[in-house]
Amino acid sequence: MKPKVLICSDWFDPAYKAGGPITSIKNIIDHLYASYDFYVLCSAYDLHDNTPLVSSSELNTFIDYNAKAKVMYLSTSHIHYGFIKKTIQNLNPEVLYLNSLFSKSFTLYPLHLKFKGRVILAPRGMLGQASLAIKPLKKKLFISFSKAFGLYNNVVWQATSPQEKKDILSVFKTAKVILAPNLSINARKQSNKNKKPKDLSLLYVGRISPIKNLLGLLELLETLPLALQKKITLNIIGPKEDETYAQKCEKAAQKLNLKAFYFLGGWPAHKLSEAYTKASVYISSSLHENYGHSIAESLAHGTPVMASVHTPWKDLNSAKAGLCFDLNDKERFENYLTDIDQMSNEAYLELCQRAMDYYAQKTQTAKQKYISLLKG
Repeated sequence: MKPKVLICSDWFDPAYKAGGPITSIKNIIDHLYASYDFYVLCSAYDLHDNTPLVSSSELNTFIDYNAKAKVMYLSTSHIHYGFIKKTIQNLNPEVLYLNSLFSKSFTLYPLHLKFKGRVILAPRGMLGQASLAIKPLKKKLFISFSKAFGLYNNVVWQATSPQEKKDILSVFKTAKVILAPNLSINARKQSNKNKKPKDLSLLYVGRISPIKNLLGLLELLETLPLALQKKITLNIIGPKEDETYAQKCEKAAQKLNLKAFYFLGGWPAHKLSEAYTKASVYISSSLHENYGHSIAESLAHGTPVMASVHTPWKDLNSAKAGLCFDLNDKERFENYLTDIDQMSNEAYLELCQRAMDYYAQKTQTAKQKYISLLKG
């Protein structure tokens, strides 16, 4: 009999607006369902939405998820301590996997049960300096409270990067931390891309919020030579998390001399494959990225990636699969895009293949680390 793993999370597929944490859970299940019986306990709503993701008959009971797991989508009336306690006790899993640091219903309630099995907590970058700088007083008070009451004393912390491990230990100095990088989709066997002359299709996928730094990307694009700008089509996919910030981004985009730019709004995960396939280059200008699922998915599709030094993908350069760059290094940013523009189709296809190979190797390593994390 396979071990039972219960994943508790505020959101799960088909929700998509909360981004990476949803994708993280989906990918754990997709890669490891043959070895574990996965159950997911989550809300029945997407972020900032009050329309249930499933029918009324499917609420508040475990239902099948792609023959790989069972999911219970909780209606608002069932998101309370009593029902969550009863659900966990009835299921009696070997492993409890908590997908957030601060979630009241899906982290704090389960922790209050004093669960006797293995408890894994994935903070999802919430202890990074950039994340702690958002509503800092509230977070500092909560962390002080959690330390005073030993809330996290018996958990195993999952860090998805060496930097996140440092972040966890800087706040919880005696924490037991295991490094297990995130899993993402399976890499394609080969790229079906072709480079088009005088056409650079750039792709950004992420929430439109200050920490994702779309405005910084647009300001970098403004520094490019006019002739290069005119070859660029920029596709921006992601929900507007901060309306004021989104308006600043739209104004900045209008100042550019690009071939075209499109604000396409948030897309569910299943629609993104076409965007990754069509893009010449994927760009992340994030100020803090715990993992970067869109980076991983771009590489899996054979799309070269330009990622800021604030992501964990710092070996892009040595793997020759893209560029890890400092956001202040305008010259390096320009030179890499110029190289892509002037590259032959043969050289570009070799770059795309290296991106896929690099990603496939990382995925296999991560899978083994996840097995160790869940086994203990």
